[in-house]
Amino acid sequence: MKSAVLIHCLDWRSETTEFDLEGGLTLCRTDGSDVERLYHRLCKTENVDQGDPFTFHSHVLISDAAHNESFLAWGGPFSMISRCCNILALCTSSPLGMCRLLSTKDGFHTSCIPSTVIYEQNPAVQLLRAYPDFLAVSSDGFTITNEHFPALDEATMQEIATCWKTQARLLSTGDMDNHRIDNALSYFFYSWRSYDLDHVCLNLAIVLESLFSPSSAQEISQQIAFNVSRFCEEDPAERQSVYKTVKRFYGLRSQIVHGGKAKYRDLVALTPEMFHLCAKLLKSIMSNYALARQFCHEKERTALFNKWMFGE
Repeated sequence: MKSAVLIHCLDWRSETTEFDLEGGLTLCRTDGSDVERLYHRLCKTENVDQGDPFTFHSHVLISDAAHNESFLAWGGPFSMISRCCNILALCTSSPLGMCRLLSTKDGFHTSCIPSTVIYEQNPAVQLLRAYPDFLAVSSDGFTITNEHFPALDEATMQEIATCWKTQARLLSTGDMDNHRIDNALSYFFYSWRSYDLDHVCLNLAIVLESLFSPSSAQEISQQIAFNVSRFCEEDPAERQSVYKTVKRFYGLRSQIVHGGKAKYRDLVALTPEMFHLCAKLLKSIMSNYALARQFCHEKERTALFNKWMFGE
């Protein structure tokens, strides 16, 4: 059996028609493919998507050998489909739109199981996707000035392949004494799968805590803000800006977890920015196996933080 995960609102901007990842996964252009033709037939003959086909430009092709025991568990973060889609989201710095699964035993001439939507497009997705160029926030609310869709080009697909390889290597070797990377990836998955912005906010806060919280729980927000700013920026002014943003974001997180209700305008102003920052952080870590391994070992991670704080 082969399967394809059709991804709505993900453009294809490569001269090639496919790009192989490890583990039996291939990124593919949908336009003009057997997958697209099967999807259109299902819309016509089985009323899939109410008989009105969506436009899909990209899909993930899953080989027969890659269908393992966790294949159907796409609702959680640990199945192969979930891990792959999560890497796509962090490398494109964009939540995925609606995703539809097709499976076949005859080269996508017919479908061997009913096609199903595995991920719906949530209301928060458009806000996260619009930041920073097409989201205008004011005292009166917010305006989305244009639609923005991520794209798969050669550079992005190479980043996806590198991050996918790092994830697979960490999982296969078990070379870790904590679960920080796996936790961060899991809650990043839950962030773009969340329906409401306050839930997105909480999941992103867990991403930051998983990666950058100190061993001690004292002054946790200040230390996380420092560690994040030190990791992702070299310019002192930019570090200060990131530090202040993370501190403000943690104010929102604290309001929610301690029984309060964060102002929606504040959620709109900060949560999309934090989603893109978390994507940037995870991509930087997962693009470098040695760095990812460092985050998976508590003594090495603490030594890295101490170097940032006190120098060599």
